[in-house]
Amino acid sequence: MVLLATTGLVIGVLRGDRLRLAQAPSAVVFTGAGLLATGIDPRIGVVVIAGGLVLHACWDAVHWWSERVVQRSFAEWCGVLDLTVGVGLLLLL
Repeated sequence: MVLLATTGLVIGVLRGDRLRLAQAPSAVVFTGAGLLATGIDPRIGVVVIAGGLVLHACWDAVHWWSERVVQRSFAEWCGVLDLTVGVGLLLLL
C-alpha cells in the first residue's frame, strides 16, 4: 500500500479524482487484513493490526498532502492516532 501511494504521488495519479476512486479498493484491503487478524494466532494478529494501522497512517498522509477526500485536519488527527496506536501495539507486544 505504501509503495502504491508513493508511486501514485510521484506520477500524480493520486492528485486528481482518482484518489476518490482508490477509497473502495483500499477499504477492501484494510477490511481483509482485519478479518485475517481474527482468524490467526493472536500474536501474529496483533502484528497484522499494528501494521494495518501504520499503513493507514501513511494513507492519511496521502490525504493530508493532497487536501482531498477528507479535511486536512481530520487526516492529520487520524494519521497521528493510527500511528500512535500501531506503534504502541508493537511496543506492547
